[in-house]
Amino acid sequence: RKGRTGNISFYERKGVPCLRMISKNIKQTKATVASSGIFGKASSITKTLRMLLLPVIQFPKDQEMQNRFREAHRKCLQAGLLQKGQPIDTVPFLTGFEFNTRSAINERMRIPWLVSKTENGMLLNIPELNPTEKIIAPAYTQSVLCCITAAAVNTTNHLAVGSSNIEINMPYINTTVEQKQWLPDIPFVKDSLVVLAVSLKYVVLKKGQEQLVTDKRWEPAGIVW
Repeated sequence: RKGRTGNISFYERKGVPCLRMISKNIKQTKATVASSGIFGKASSITKTLRMLLLPVIQFPKDQEMQNRFREAHRKCLQAGLLQKGQPIDTVPFLTGFEFNTRSAINERMRIPWLVSKTENGMLLNIPELNPTEKIIAPAYTQSVLCCITAAAVNTTNHLAVGSSNIEINMPYINTTVEQKQWLPDIPFVKDSLVVLAVSLKYVVLKKGQEQLVTDKRWEPAGIVW
């Protein structure tokens, strides 16, 4: 038998008939209500951010990653780190977040991410580097594609403020890549959370052909600022 009679619900579990009582009035504590609200806000904000950061998130449908990302935002909200006011950046729990736990971006690309605020938003300074010294790569790597995305979300209505993306393709050879500056086309506005995320993609030579690496150990992506 399946269905409901009054406040009794009938169902089956692994072929065994079961029933359970349904409470008519469930009173939640203030803490439970607040916790539920924070969880809902975290879910909404992370959903928007994941969409904005799609250029760097290499496994966007990974449920484990989505849960960790939501939990990081929940901790920020719980700690009161995403309060109304000025634009928010360099937030604990978010800065340093790895979308791929098997390959950390700051371990694969060992450079400082120098971000400064300007009247028009943010300015990223990428120092000059020798790819073979600053980027850890798999054997037979021919080139490395560095994808960088800046994104901002409104922490009040959880809508997208904007995003901007740039790609830097570097031959993996013993040479110096000159310093670069990038001014993302997103404003610093009130009540916004701004993040900078980076991912690497490697092209290797196998059997005389260039191939994109699809091994999770070499697909780092994370929030660096």
